[in-house]
Amino acid sequence: MDMPTDANNHEAEPVTDTPTIDWPAERIAELLGQITLTQGHHSDGAQACAMDLIGMAIDGEWTDTPSCVHPVLARAVHRINDHHDTTTEERLALVLDAGPLLIGTNDKSRTPWAVMVAYRAGRTAPGLIAALATTPDRADLSWADLSGAALYGADLYGADLYGADLSRADLSGADLSGADLLDEAHNVPAEVLAAWKAAQ
Repeated sequence: MDMPTDANNHEAEPVTDTPTIDWPAERIAELLGQITLTQGHHSDGAQACAMDLIGMAIDGEWTDTPSCVHPVLARAVHRINDHHDTTTEERLALVLDAGPLLIGTNDKSRTPWAVMVAYRAGRTAPGLIAALATTPDRADLSWADLSGAALYGADLYGADLYGADLSRADLSGADLSGADLLDEAHNVPAEVLAAWKAAQ
């Protein structure tokens, strides 16, 4: 069986630990029988974007930024939902197929993952669904050559930097808490290593 790929033809192992909360299937079905999925944010109860509907089902209010969905992913859904080529069927897929994978993602530690999912999703519902299902949960930069990279202020929370070459990399202000540096990362500046140890 072929591995699913996202909109940019990336292939990855399936995510096995995507956090989930109970998906309110009956409430979703009830709302779908009452409203029309369309472009843009709505709060009139007659029309809704995909995120509005998920927000009402989970949070009990018309919101396109539900508390259970990472803001980066909510914006990705807005972009796809509001795209001029997106069909009603694709908006329905954003709710029914992407929705269960979106809820439970709003956690700071998942920001790098959320950014990667949004990037890999492209501008289509199938791309987002594939990206949610196949993007690894942890940024794997092991043995990456990051020498001279400008990573100022980068959020590397939980990233695997095992064996990465960080010589001359600008990591000032970067969030390295939970990152895997160990002793195999090459040329880690002393101040970076100190900041990493302080963040653990």
